[in-house]
Amino acid sequence: MKKDLLAGSLILIIVVIGLIYIFSRNPSSSQTTPSSSPTSSSSQNQSSKDTANQGGTKTAALSAKEYLEKALTAYQEKNFSEALSYLAQSIAKTPSAEAYNLWGNILRDQGKRNEAKEKYQKAISLDSHWVAAYLNLAAIYQDENNFDAAKKTLEDGLSANPGNTDLQNALDILNLSPTNSG
Repeated sequence: MKKDLLAGSLILIIVVIGLIYIFSRNPSSSQTTPSSSPTSSSSQNQSSKDTANQGGTKTAALSAKEYLEKALTAYQEKNFSEALSYLAQSIAKTPSAEAYNLWGNILRDQGKRNEAKEKYQKAISLDSHWVAAYLNLAAIYQDENNFDAAKKTLEDGLSANPGNTDLQNALDILNLSPTNSG
């Protein structure tokens, strides 16, 4: 019982670290992701652009990043079908690690772990610096008591992102876990 409680706590910690990482890479921050446009305020001004364009000119199609932002909003509202629809449009325009990571989160939340793992692996293959995908994949492996795969995932993440404290902290917690005796 105590081991199950500790394992559950560790998974929760890894998921929280992943969410912190995701939200720290907010598109409105000065950091850009591989699928970001060079302008930092384009997504914030989407509504005003659409309103301005309704005055007689065609409304421009949304960018991949704008579809991704709509998908994230729908996901946060637990509207998974809408989120998946926006994700499909985002990926069709520009496949990105961020989009595949979010797709993995949706599948994970729907209990589709194997499919979620595939999406996290795809995210990593598109951008080995997308730390959230490593954390999410490792959390699923850990939840499945596959500690070797979780450890390898975190080590691979650290290899691609040397010195990343989120990955290092998750690996340290995993290594300290009494359920990970091996």
